[in-house]
Amino acid sequence: MRYIGLIGLLVCLCAGQAAARDIVYCDDAMLPAAQDLDKENSRSFSPLDLGKVSYASGTRSDFGFSIGYVIDEGGHVACILTEPSFDLTPERRAYLEKLMDKTFTPRLVNGQATRVYEEAMVQEEELPEQHVARPADDPAFMQIQLESHGRRSGDGPFIMVITGDGTVVYIPSSFDRGWILGPQTYHIPPQDVAAMLDLAEQADFWSLRDAYRPAPYSEDSHFPGINEISEDVYRQVTISSTERVKSLRLYDMGRGGNGASDAADALIYRLAELAKIHLWHGFTAETVAQLVQNGFNFRSERGGELLIDMTRSTSNSDADIDALLTLGVPQDHVNSGGFLLETGLLDAAIDSGRTALVDRLIAGGASLTNGKPDPTKASRALAHAAAAASPDMVARLLALHPPLVFHETTPYENDVPVIRLVGQNGGGLAPWEAPDDKRFHDLTTVTQQLLDAGANINDRDSTQRSLLDNTVQQGNLPFATWLIAHNAQVTKESFVPTLSDEMTVVLLKTNPQLDDATWATIKANAEPLTKGWLTAHGK
Repeated sequence: MRYIGLIGLLVCLCAGQAAARDIVYCDDAMLPAAQDLDKENSRSFSPLDLGKVSYASGTRSDFGFSIGYVIDEGGHVACILTEPSFDLTPERRAYLEKLMDKTFTPRLVNGQATRVYEEAMVQEEELPEQHVARPADDPAFMQIQLESHGRRSGDGPFIMVITGDGTVVYIPSSFDRGWILGPQTYHIPPQDVAAMLDLAEQADFWSLRDAYRPAPYSEDSHFPGINEISEDVYRQVTISSTERVKSLRLYDMGRGGNGASDAADALIYRLAELAKIHLWHGFTAETVAQLVQNGFNFRSERGGELLIDMTRSTSNSDADIDALLTLGVPQDHVNSGGFLLETGLLDAAIDSGRTALVDRLIAGGASLTNGKPDPTKASRALAHAAAAASPDMVARLLALHPPLVFHETTPYENDVPVIRLVGQNGGGLAPWEAPDDKRFHDLTTVTQQLLDAGANINDRDSTQRSLLDNTVQQGNLPFATWLIAHNAQVTKESFVPTLSDEMTVVLLKTNPQLDDATWATIKANAEPLTKGWLTAHGK
């Protein structure tokens, strides 16, 4: 039995007519070859279009399950693979029967129809116990409150209060941009508030339970207190009328789904969209116009933060930045909370690839202090260009003859070789992903530019991390292989438990000198290729 762990598609099932075929469960003989599984496991996802698995209120406490299935050469489902703990309810049986009856387009490998293995995550929902009608109040006398609570990626934390006359109060948290903005009040058309209430009615908001939560995680000594942390991460919609106050709270962390319907799950986002949350989750010219109307002090430190944030974002034009500059924002402000810990206006322009603005800023003395070259500013800008893997920007900055070491001052003093930062703001790769040709070209070109300027490929910071160490932990196998071919040294810092099997073997083939503790970690996390290498080399 193979473990099904990758996140796949979200697929649905509703009660309906059962398919005629019986459920066939996979055994090892029915699965494709292991090497085919590795290649196809996370790439061949297809919509199943089977409706939604629904349960009567109060009949289930955990929701969602993962399955695997084999599609044969004719596009038919040959068999289904479930997790060992799979609970086969009548509703789930109906889903599996429908899946067995589904016909797919045959999967092609090298132009030939091939038996493949695929996976899916299946969402489930709980139906309301009974229908509760929307309050009959005039929308003008109702209030909607939206809250995204906990350290959420992308959308929060925040609170929005919307009254029936269209007044919106946006209250950001102290995280992210909260300290820049402070509470902001503005107005939307009253008809948009009425539309928000209509959306709530369409989601059957007043019939839903007050809270939906996934089943708790199993106790794990590696993650103590994880269920307590989960209680702090939720989304909540509260609608107040003269008749009643109704809340819907959705918890997102836990084992499986939370049992809410798709409409309920999306409700806070759809309501926030009508309340113009985009003003505050991506600073644009529209945001600036609203801040002007609200009397925002652009000449303050907060104005400087706004300038850097807008400059760094590729959604804003250079004209948007120029318009902000005319409002008197401080151009010498340095942000200490970015990727490289310190980011000035020139650095932000480099991050977003604003070539014309970079040239203009350099010509205007952005790399100078009191009219003299400032090595700190120049090396910081070069560090940003290297992190962005931009050959063009690196060439521009190297022309200023900056130091090849970037000196961090926050949150601690640290000298960081610029070469260690190459490509570091590009994000990591999933085990099945590969960088495109342009990305690979840019990474290798920037690295070679720095080497030609006098950098050492094995330069390390105070934590003894090198460019290779960062690269392998990002999962970039082609670039790591290139670095090794250019004499990058593999050390114990290169090995972490999360490395892919292929990456670990590439590192081991360099015959690194490792201590006993590192060998023990490698053995404890070894997958098939690594185990084979260890056995072949008597480790």
